[in-house]
Amino acid sequence: MINIVIDRSGSMAENGKPMLILNLVRFIRQYLGGDKAQFFVINNQLSQVFVDSELDIELPEIAGSLEMDNGIAFLIERKTEPTILLSDGYFELTESQKRVFKQQQNVVVVAVGADADITGLDYLGLPVYPAQDIGVAIKHAGNILNALRIPPPLQRSDVQFSKPVLGVDHEQDEDYDWG
Repeated sequence: MINIVIDRSGSMAENGKPMLILNLVRFIRQYLGGDKAQFFVINNQLSQVFVDSELDIELPEIAGSLEMDNGIAFLIERKTEPTILLSDGYFELTESQKRVFKQQQNVVVVAVGADADITGLDYLGLPVYPAQDIGVAIKHAGNILNALRIPPPLQRSDVQFSKPVLGVDHEQDEDYDWG
């Protein structure tokens, strides 16, 4: 399951971004299928949006500024799940919020809009893709999901042999010619 978090702050109402978001969500729904993605919107609060595979998509109204404390709490709570953040990057973060973002290894950002603040999004220390590369961002998130499923490699102390393997002295026939 991949989490899709959609920025619905005031700056996302400009320059055709609402229609771009709808098209990105439609693409994600088609690409992944209805049961492999959960959609959330974040503005003053974070809430889940239920996307019906049979109906067109309607997103909540754009309102207010982005309250990133809710988004960070969401990311920390779901740090073992891949998340794609759809945003133009116009939001303020405190230094501690920036540190938390930089520690997230399960988040991929998709820069929405021609006026997206790519520099600000890059500063988060996360992979950032332009909206036209949404397919690549989804694959990246899928790779995160697969990496989270792979068990970690065995540590040397985890390996136990039933019989001694090293230092076993094999008797040799004196007549055996090694050459």
